[in-house]
Amino acid sequence: MSLTTIVVAWKGPYRFAEAIEERGTRLYLVFGRNRHGRKPAHRRLLYHGISENKQGVGRRIRAHEGQPYDHRDNRWWIGRITQPGRPRRWHLEAAEWMLVYFEGPKHNIKKKQNAPSKDVLLVNKWFTVHDEARTRRTGVMAGMSDVLLWEQDHLRHAGKLQVVRFID
Repeated sequence: MSLTTIVVAWKGPYRFAEAIEERGTRLYLVFGRNRHGRKPAHRRLLYHGISENKQGVGRRIRAHEGQPYDHRDNRWWIGRITQPGRPRRWHLEAAEWMLVYFEGPKHNIKKKQNAPSKDVLLVNKWFTVHDEARTRRTGVMAGMSDVLLWEQDHLRHAGKLQVVRFID
C-alpha cells in the first residue's frame, strides 16, 4: 500500500474573535482549560474540527462547535493543508483523524471509530499569526507531535522534529 503524505501549516494562537474571521477550507484546534474556561488548571487540547465550505472555518467555529470554547483562556490554531496542493475531503478527514487518534481530545469520540483507509504520514508545521516559522514551542503546543505515522497493518508512531537552521 502506498503512503499518503499530508502537510498542515498551523497558524496561531488566535483568540475566539480572531479565529472566527478566518476563511477557507481549514482544520482547527482549540486549546484551553475546558469549555467555558472551567477547570482543569492546565491547558490541553479540547477540540479539533474541519471546515470545508466557501464561508470558511470562521463561520463553522462561530455557528457550531466554537461557542462553548469562547473563553479568554482558550486559544485557537487554524491549519491549512499545504500538501497535497489540492486537498480533497479525504485528506481533511485523515488529518483530523490522526490528530484525534494520537493527541486524544475527548470530545472527538466519533472520529476514533473509523481509521483512515490508507497509510498516512502527517507533518505538522507551526507558524505565528504573521506567518513566521516557530522555532520555539511552549505550553500546550510543545506537547503536540510534529510527525504522525499511521500504517494500517502494524505501526502507529508519533514524534517531534528538531528545528535546524542552515546559515549561508
